[in-house]
Amino acid sequence: MRKLYAARDEHIEQIESEAKDYVNNYIKQFKIPKLMDIYREFIIGLGEKTDDDNYEVLKTISRITLADLDRKRIQSSDIPPLIMLQESILWV
Repeated sequence: MRKLYAARDEHIEQIESEAKDYVNNYIKQFKIPKLMDIYREFIIGLGEKTDDDNYEVLKTISRITLADLDRKRIQSSDIPPLIMLQESILWV
């Protein structure tokens, strides 16, 4: 009986180990974009030509923010959209 239980326990451990490996390998298949890359794309989109009355303001905001991002700086005004992006896109 002990041998039977030992074999069962060993088999359960093996299955659990293989299941963890399978799940980890499956998750690694998905590329999670970096938050700052997503934010940069969003800011670039602000500066694109639109019929919006505020186009010049948006273009200026986009230019200034991109310059800051290129220097690896963020302003306090960047924090709320970064948090929203992180929560909505990255589910974190």
